Amino acid sequence: MGKPDTAYFNMVYQPIRDLDNKIIGIILIGTEVTKTVNARKQIEASEKRFSNILSTSLMAIAIFKGPDMVVAFANEPMLNVLGIGDAIFNKPLLEGVPELKDQNFPQLIAELYTTGVAFEGFETKAVLVRNGMPVEVYFNSIYQPYRDVDDTITSLTVLANKVTEKVVAKKQIEESHVQQKNWQIN
Repeated sequence: MGKPDTAYFNMVYQPIRDLDNKIIGIILIGTEVTKTVNARKQIEASEKRFSNILSTSLMAIAIFKGPDMVVAFANEPMLNVLGIGDAIFNKPLLEGVPELKDQNFPQLIAELYTTGVAFEGFETKAVLVRNGMPVEVYFNSIYQPYRDVDDTITSLTVLANKVTEKVVAKKQIEESHVQQKNWQIN
């Protein structure tokens, strides 16, 4: 005896009526859609695995849709870096982080949408507001355009690694060297 299989069907039931409009039977039309349903389930499972990978990454990751930078996805590290909560989802980034408006990021993103060329930034400075005060934060980041099947750019994937402590330490070392040279000269 074989193992039972699950099958999926789209069903249409249509009553058959006589001349007095009395139902005398039912026509049943069924179309098997098992392959389509199983393919959709596989795609959903794959998307869930991918989303879990992004969500659990230690690197800050976000997906911004369209030139308005609507936040389609941001993992916890990205939300922490930007100092925003998940209420920003499906809203423009600049609504949640308005201090970015006058910095290089909107222009950078506009260029990515027009050129399609990825951007890598090293020790890039951003000024973010924390507790009402502007704070300098530094990142190593990659901005990668995402192209749809028709080759249009529909969104950007941003990978960012906060390197503020490293940059601050490097600046302190450089300042220390300058002070040492000044002392040696005097």
